Formats: sequence, C-alpha cells, structure tokens
Amino acid sequence: MCCMSARCILEVGFGFGRWTHFLKDFCDRLIVVDLSKKCIRACQHRFRHCAHISYHINDGQSLDAVVDGTVDFIFSFDSLVHLEVDVIERI
Repeated sequence: MCCMSARCILEVGFGFGRWTHFLKDFCDRLIVVDLSKKCIRACQHRFRHCAHISYHINDGQSLDAVVDGTVDFIFSFDSLVHLEVDVIERI
C-alpha cells in the first residue's frame, strides 16, 4: 500500500466511483467531475460520509469547476470509452 498523499486530487470521469473509493483516502480534497448526473447522484449517496469530496457535472470539454493551480494530481481511468458521440464531435 502506498503511503503518499496529495492535498487535492481531481478525478475526471469517475462513473460510479470504482477508483473514487481508493482515491478519497489519499487526499485532503477530492474533486470529481463527470458528464452523468446519474453517476453524480449515485456517488453522492455512496460517499455521503466523505465531506471532502466535491461533485461537478461538466460538458466533457472544460473543467470550469476547478481553479487553476489548485490540483496536485489528476486521475482518469477508462473514461474516454464512455463519451457520447456529440462530445467527441466537439473535441
């Protein structure tokens, strides 16, 4: 098990929290961003005891909810395969 931690982690495309479950224990603040309101609601319930997690829905192209220079580590895993066609066409 790794003993390293970060002040702030950003997870992009967190889905139903498969990796959020692990990341939450390695930071003071976890920002999670996803396109899906369904995923946000599910994770808000799943991690309701974690006050240090903030949830944001976005358009798949921007990270307006994240202030520049505030994130120590960015994580995304297996999220691009789930992008909607209209989001891919805008990129």
